[in-house]
Amino acid sequence: MNLMVPGVMQGLVGASSFTKLADASMSVYQQARARHDEGTAVRSLGYAATCAGSAAESSAKAQEALRKAQLEARERAEDEQETETQKQTTNTPTPADAVEISRGGQAIADGKTNAAGVHSTEPAADAVEGLVVYTSQAKAAPTAVQPKLSVIA
Repeated sequence: MNLMVPGVMQGLVGASSFTKLADASMSVYQQARARHDEGTAVRSLGYAATCAGSAAESSAKAQEALRKAQLEARERAEDEQETETQKQTTNTPTPADAVEISRGGQAIADGKTNAAGVHSTEPAADAVEGLVVYTSQAKAAPTAVQPKLSVIA
């Protein structure tokens, strides 16, 4: 975000203008002192003091406007970051559970087809060899059960 908002610009331009006026008044003061003109010297010194005070006020206004602009920029950046984070979390697909089927299970699921194209209910020979049953203690135990797959149309 651009921090040079109107309030900052106005304060900086005002401070610069008043500083130049104070500088001009000080030049008049120095010339009046050189000529020993007390009246002109006092007036020009008064103008210089007034302009210096106005420059300080304008500078303070510019600083305050800059602080506000910085706060707004910080808030906008935080809002944009929060919006981006929300957008990323809503667009991120939730992870799906993955299932891994063993070769034996895949062979059972696929079934066995003979040369005539008839679906057999007998499991594939290599599928029966690797079948195991897991106990409640998470130990593998061989099984004597012969799995069968039936398809009814």
